[in-house]
Amino acid sequence: MAVNTKGVQGRREVHYRTPQEVLADARQLAEAEHIETLGNWSPGQIFDHLAKAFDMAIDGANFRAFFLLRWFATLFLKRKFLERGLPPGLPTNERFVPEPIDTDAGLARLEDAIGRYLQDPRRALHPIFGKLTPEEWTQFQLRHCEMHMSFLKVQQDVASSAMADA
Repeated sequence: MAVNTKGVQGRREVHYRTPQEVLADARQLAEAEHIETLGNWSPGQIFDHLAKAFDMAIDGANFRAFFLLRWFATLFLKRKFLERGLPPGLPTNERFVPEPIDTDAGLARLEDAIGRYLQDPRRALHPIFGKLTPEEWTQFQLRHCEMHMSFLKVQQDVASSAMADA
């Protein structure tokens, strides 16, 4: 049964200043022996989803939100999302819902996508917010990563009992 991610308790508080910090956190999580997933997606799926978003910033999306949503979102949500983050539970376009993928493969996709994002200065239109400056694109990517990565954490009870057994 799917988790209603709007009300999930116990999410990690994360704040990224650079895409490199996203990668460092993803690598640390991927190396952990036990990762707790508080939402509906596995670590690999989250990494893959974030990779698709970084790729979309360069390649563009093959969809655009309808005009009224773009108008409303640009006027009332853009600044909030860029500065304070994205709330959990927003609907995800079906093109960005990840297929099952293991953690290492998802991490590899994220590493490739962030590497490309850092090397390629091109930026496409955002499917909801339209034209974003390169800085706004980066802020959007970081806030998007924070929201999704907050659903992953090292399982404390397993980590603690492993330390106690040692």
